Amino acid sequence: MTKKFNSPNYSFIIETKTGKGEHLNYWRVDQVVAGQNHDQALRRVENQLAQHLNGLSKRTGLVLFLTFAGTVETIDTIIKGSGYEIS
Repeated sequence: MTKKFNSPNYSFIIETKTGKGEHLNYWRVDQVVAGQNHDQALRRVENQLAQHLNGLSKRTGLVLFLTFAGTVETIDTIIKGSGYEIS
């Protein structure tokens, strides 16, 4: 099966905790990382994600942080092997 040009190729797993540090959930963001320079495109996407998580943390009082990042296939393997429950 051929992949579409805009199919996500990179994933991020984010953990959410309360302000007191109690685990709430894990969630996943799949993203297209594309560009002439893959490393530069990846840094741009990671920076955007960090800004969004920071803003969300300030608005909600929750603690949000990046737990894992990698190709979609790598993250699929981590989720399958670890038993993470993704919301």
